[in-house]
Amino acid sequence: RQLTGDQLGALLGAFLLGDRAGPGAFAATTIVSSTLLSKVAAAAGARYAETLTGFKWIARAADGQPGARFAFGYEEALGYQVGQAVRDKDGIGAALAVLRLAATAKEAGRTLAAAYDDLERAHGVHLTGQLSPRIDDPADVMRRIRATPPADLGGAAVETVTDFADPANSTGLPPSDVLRFALAGGSRAVIRPSGTEPKIKAYLEVTEPPGEDLPTARAVAETRMAPLHAAVTELLGS
Repeated sequence: RQLTGDQLGALLGAFLLGDRAGPGAFAATTIVSSTLLSKVAAAAGARYAETLTGFKWIARAADGQPGARFAFGYEEALGYQVGQAVRDKDGIGAALAVLRLAATAKEAGRTLAAAYDDLERAHGVHLTGQLSPRIDDPADVMRRIRATPPADLGGAAVETVTDFADPANSTGLPPSDVLRFALAGGSRAVIRPSGTEPKIKAYLEVTEPPGEDLPTARAVAETRMAPLHAAVTELLGS
């Protein structure tokens, strides 16, 4: 079973922010990653921040925060930073942390899949998806969406729109060509042009409340993701 970047990020976050993290533990991820880490960090009593995409931002997220000690950071594109020995994404450190996590789970007669199930029972189902169609003029598409933002996506009303390009946006982050749509029912879509290819990337998330009946909650999330994916595909004109 292949874990997604977000699933592995949540598992490592929960493991590294546990009792071995110590006081002042700090975790960070990006504005396009799953929101599950924020809930994991809150449950662990750790500090948490969201940054723009890229480890130049993640690695510095705790800088200037009195008493903060960077414990873990990740981005959904399979980049992980464990501790501060390497202030960048580091596959070796992450691999060792995953091995520790797997060994700890095995000692308790459990699997990584079971550990992830526990996270979703505690914090809710967090189903993520992505699309990245090739677009001849990504800047034009972003201008069009800003000019006429959708009132709903996939049948879910748009409750708030955050334009990260607006220096006055409430996030406190540097301006960036990103739009985030928060939807009714706990869904969201984050849209940005690729920095390296003629593409637009859209990051989707659907959440369902915590509970013991994971199969049903996950099935409901899947039924909500399908129309959201279709609506964002249409919005991008792809």
